[in-house]
Amino acid sequence: MKPPVASPAGQTAGPEPGLVGRGAGWVAGQLGLLLAVALVPWLEPGAGHDAGGPVWRALGAVLAVGGIFLGGVAGRGLGANLTPLPYPRDGAALVIRGAYSWVRHPIYVAVVLLALGWSLLWGSRVGLGLSLLLVLWLDQKARREERWLADRWPEYRDYQQRVGRWIPRFGRRCSSLPHGPAPSSPTPPTEPCHAVADADPEP
Repeated sequence: MKPPVASPAGQTAGPEPGLVGRGAGWVAGQLGLLLAVALVPWLEPGAGHDAGGPVWRALGAVLAVGGIFLGGVAGRGLGANLTPLPYPRDGAALVIRGAYSWVRHPIYVAVVLLALGWSLLWGSRVGLGLSLLLVLWLDQKARREERWLADRWPEYRDYQQRVGRWIPRFGRRCSSLPHGPAPSSPTPPTEPCHAVADADPEP
């Protein structure tokens, strides 16, 4: 989702595109997959409350609760910038702190965790398969979103070099502002975002 630092370049160059042009199709596909994941346990033979065993149900509960928590934290961090569409709001600020300093799309990670957790809770193999399909869908949505973000905020490409799309890059996180260590500090500062960007950074 929209990658806490505000950029002055938060305006589009022309009129904002319509709903379809802002990626409504990606949202519709995402919601369709989530609805399928939610409903399939009631339709799948063999799935049910006791299908997965206690260990898998416990893991599912942890993933689902973790997804809800991460989604809440990431959404709160976005504030008024939050939108279900991959196209950034006109006048929005670029957010790269908080959960967004660990991964570029924490809300998408939260959605996947919730889908996987729900499927494990109900012992739904079809749900797990749909959850993997959801990962592929969200990955393509994120790639399209990132092209729009990089067009709006050129510094977003620097951010891509330091923060993974789905998985944290330990040791490569950005600091919000360049800064030096205190004279007595033996630890070097977190490196600011200034690397040359690749065309399509790895996750």
